Formats: sequence, C-alpha cells, structure tokens
Amino acid sequence: MRTHMIQDFPLSIHMRRFPFQALVSFLLIVAGFGIHDASGEASTSAEKTAIGVGMPAASFLAREIGQDKVEVITALPEGYNHEFSSITPQTMARLLDADIFLTMGLPFENQIVEALRQRKPQMIIVGLDEGIERIRMEEDHHHSHPGHEHSAACETETGEDPHIWMDPLNMIRMAQKTGMILKDKMPLESDGLNRNLAMLVTRLQALHNNNMTKLHPMKGSLILTYHPAFGYYAEAYGLNQVAVESEGKSPSARKISDLLGNSREGLIRCMLIQPQFNTPPIRRLATRISLPVEVVDPLSTDYIGMIEHLTDVLLSYHSKVSGS
Repeated sequence: MRTHMIQDFPLSIHMRRFPFQALVSFLLIVAGFGIHDASGEASTSAEKTAIGVGMPAASFLAREIGQDKVEVITALPEGYNHEFSSITPQTMARLLDADIFLTMGLPFENQIVEALRQRKPQMIIVGLDEGIERIRMEEDHHHSHPGHEHSAACETETGEDPHIWMDPLNMIRMAQKTGMILKDKMPLESDGLNRNLAMLVTRLQALHNNNMTKLHPMKGSLILTYHPAFGYYAEAYGLNQVAVESEGKSPSARKISDLLGNSREGLIRCMLIQPQFNTPPIRRLATRISLPVEVVDPLSTDYIGMIEHLTDVLLSYHSKVSGS
C-alpha cells in the first residue's frame, strides 16, 4: 500500500503553534501548585483504578476492559485534534492522579510521558504500540518541505504513520496488552477483566472478519482522504490511500489531472475528511474535483462504530460506481 499526496490551497484560518514540551512543563508546574499534590492521595474513587491515556482509541480499550473498575483520564478530549490541541492544567492534574499511562507512541503522547515522568516517576508507563509493525507515510508528507504547516505530531520522527489503531488487528494486540496491565494492577479483578477482554477481542475479530468479506470486491481501489489517517485500514483490506494534504499552496493542475485521470477507474468517488479538518476551504476542494464529502472521525471513542461507519461509506460509494 502506498499513500499518494497532492497539495491543497491555504486554509482560511492559520493557527499559532507553541512548543508543546514547554507548554506541558508549564502546566505541570501549575498542576503542582494549588491544584494537585502528587504525594497525596488520589482524588479518584478508592474503588477504581485511575488510568491515564493519550488517545481516544486507548480510552476505548481501557473502558471496555476495565468497565466500572477503572476511571479513564484522556489527555485528548473527543473531537479535538492531537496535532493542534493544548493540554489544560486541569487535565494535567488529573493525569498525575493516574497509576498507569497508556500510550500509542505518538509524539503528542511521548512529550506528555516525558513531563509526567519528571513529576511522578513511579507512574507506570505502557507503550501499547510495542511490537506493532509500522507503515511509512509518503515522502511528500515529511516536514522538511518548505511551507509545511503541520505540526510534528502528525507523524513519528522516522516518518512512520502513527495511526496504528485504524487496523482492528492492531487493536486486538493492544487490547491484550491493556488487559495484561490491568490484571497486574488489579489481580483480584482478574476473572472479570478476562471476561471483558475476551468479549472485546471477539467483537474486534468479528469487525475485522466482516470488513474482509465486505471489502474483498474493492481490493485495489483508492480511498481519497484529506488527511492521511486511513493508511492502516487501507493496508489491512487491500486498498490504497490517496491523501490531499494542506501545505500552504493550491494543487497544481497536473496533480489534479493525474489524480482524477490515471486513478479514475479505481477511485472510490468521495473524499473522506475528519471533523477536525472540516473547513470551508477543504469542502471547496472537494467541490472543485466534483466529489461529495464524507466525515469519518478516527479520533472517536466509539471505535467499533467508527470503523463500521467507514466501511459502510466506502461500500456505498463503491456500489454507486459499480452499479451493484
């Protein structure tokens, strides 16, 4: 699977970005004075284990497995974008209450982890992404290009695609690791945690199997997206991701022609956008290339519902083209 890129025209709103590490360090200082005392008792209920997570997909795993035995504290609220969002002092204070912090290896999370370790070195940090094979983003998406407006949070330092949760089989691996960590922390709840984990793995495996069956006729098709967040999904089901990425200038006529000319037969005739990128300039681009827009949120905490919605969208537009 290969991710292809074309460039978009400038967005109408330019966001100022500040060094994230400096912001986190400042918030930890604020959290330490008057908001939270890491040496004191946790403010969460004594009956629950506090689990900190960076990404909504990790929140989904912790909640499904821990159920009412855990309180999940998510660094990134649903509906926000990890590339542009700031962490509030209140959120940092709550993360300091957690016994465990689960990450998926995004730079956004790695910077939080570094700061948390300084303030609460006894916190258990777990990288759910360990052992998961990464795919690379297209070279055109690297941040060395002049005028690139994305933050470094949109990819790893090695240029790998960070959106590992978009493959349900990766989610199964991360669910199993989450279950192991929770059982280590709450050994008296092992039976219930095992049941919850088994049910979740069954649901995720069924999700993957259904996708394999439904998407089989679409193998080799191209998914047009604005932001390249669907690469692992495409890789899992024999599809290819064609990404339109904002780099501060309009796409050239040649690139538009190449996209719609050479790829017309294999292109699923819609453009996927995330709600975090749902702006008038992006919608105008879809109109310019005569494609409808469909919104899919990879950062939803309803992981299974999000993947099912994505599959249904692609099936719908593939059927319109094929006439089935």
